[in-house]
Amino acid sequence: MTTRDLNTEICTQVQQIHRSAWRGSIEDVASGGLLSAWLQREAGASDTLWQALCSYAREAQLQRYGDLSDRAVSAAAVQHWAAHNLQTDPHFFSLALSGVLRSGAQSSGDQHAWLALQLSDGRSWCLHLRCLAETRADQQAALARLALNLLWQLATSDDLLVAALPQALQAQLEIDVWQALHLPVFEQLKQSLALFAAGWTPLLLFQPDAQGGLLPQRYLDTLRDRHLLVHKGAFNPVTRAHLAMVDTVHAQLHEALPLLEISPGNLDKAEASHDNLAHRLQMLAWQPWPLAVSRWGALYQMREGLVQRGCARQVDFICGEDLYARVFVPRYYTDLPGGADEGLTRLFDGQTRLWVCQRPHTPLPVDAAAEALRQRWAAQCQLLPFDWPMASSAVRAAIASGVADGSAQLQPEVAAYIQEQGLYQAEA
Repeated sequence: MTTRDLNTEICTQVQQIHRSAWRGSIEDVASGGLLSAWLQREAGASDTLWQALCSYAREAQLQRYGDLSDRAVSAAAVQHWAAHNLQTDPHFFSLALSGVLRSGAQSSGDQHAWLALQLSDGRSWCLHLRCLAETRADQQAALARLALNLLWQLATSDDLLVAALPQALQAQLEIDVWQALHLPVFEQLKQSLALFAAGWTPLLLFQPDAQGGLLPQRYLDTLRDRHLLVHKGAFNPVTRAHLAMVDTVHAQLHEALPLLEISPGNLDKAEASHDNLAHRLQMLAWQPWPLAVSRWGALYQMREGLVQRGCARQVDFICGEDLYARVFVPRYYTDLPGGADEGLTRLFDGQTRLWVCQRPHTPLPVDAAAEALRQRWAAQCQLLPFDWPMASSAVRAAIASGVADGSAQLQPEVAAYIQEQGLYQAEA
C-alpha cells in the first residue's frame, strides 16, 4: 500500500468513526499520541474524543490510576486504565494502549504492547501485540493503525472481527492474544483460532485454570528460559494415557515444563474446523499443563520455533512408538535440501532428547534406512516402559457405536464434556 493510499484509508476510517454514535476515551502509552492525532485530522473529533491521554510518566499513571502493583505494560494495567476511564453513557468506548518499543540504538529485546477496549454496554477485549517493525516510528504507526481499525470496526459493524483486521499489518505486528472477555470460553477459543488461521501468529498458548477454563497467555512469559517437555498430539480426545505419558517422563525431568501441543496443519477459516479444535482444547482444560497450538508440524520445526520465537532454553519431546518410528523415516524430510540428515541434525541440535513411552510387545516397524538413522541418534533417545492403551480412535469408535462411552479411558470431566456436547456420536 502506498503512503497516499494509506493516508486515504486512515482519513476514510476516521470520518466513519466520527459519523458513528460512538465516542470515548483513549489512554495511549505506545503510539506516541499518533492515534488521537489521526482522529483529530478530520472534522468531528470533538464529538468522538471525550479525552485523549498520554500518561507516559509512571508518576502520572500512579496519580491518575493508583498503584496497580503490576507493570505498566501488562494486560492488568491496560484493563485497569480502560475501566477507570469508562463512562456509563450509551455508546461509550474506553481504549488503553501500553507498550515497550525500540529505543535509540537498541537492536534486541522484546518490543510489545497490550491493548484493552471496553464498552459501556459491557463488552470488553484484550489483545497482546508483538512489534516486528525495525524502527520505533514504524512500530508506533503499526500500533496506531491497529487501534484505529478496531474503533472503525466498532463504528461500522458494532463488533470486532479478526477477518476485518488489516492483513498488511502482519509484516509489522504479531497478535498472539485475542480475548473477547464478554464471550463464553468456547467462543473465545474459536476467535483465537480464527486469529491463528488468519496468520497473525505462529503460536497460541493457553493456561488451564482450576475451573475447566483456558486463559490465553503471552507465550514468551511462559516459555522464555524454560526447559520444555513437549507432547505433540491430536488429543481427539485427550485420554488418561496421554496424561500418563507426561507424568512418566516428567518424573524423570522434574525441572522441565510439560507443554501439550497441537499442530493443526489443515486448519482453515471454516467454522467447523475451528469448532473441532476448540472442543479438543476445551477437553484439555482439566489437566495442569499449558497448551499450545502451533504451525510447526515437524519436530525440528517445533524445536526451532520454541527456541527462536519462544526463547526456550531447551526442548525435549515425549513420543509414543508411532511418532518415534516416523521421526527417522527419510520420506518425511523430502522437502529439505539435506533430507533426513538435515532435519534430524536440526532436531537434535542443542541436545534435544526424545523420551519414548514404549508399550510391551509392540516392536517398531522395520525400515533399514530409518534404523540406521535411529542408531546414529540413539544416545539422544530414552526409552521408558509404558503399559497403557492409548488409541483415541478406539474411544471415538466406542462412543459412536453406542456400546460404551469410553469413560474408562477418560478423565471424568472429559467424559462428561463429550456427553454434554454430543461429540463423536455421528462417527462410524
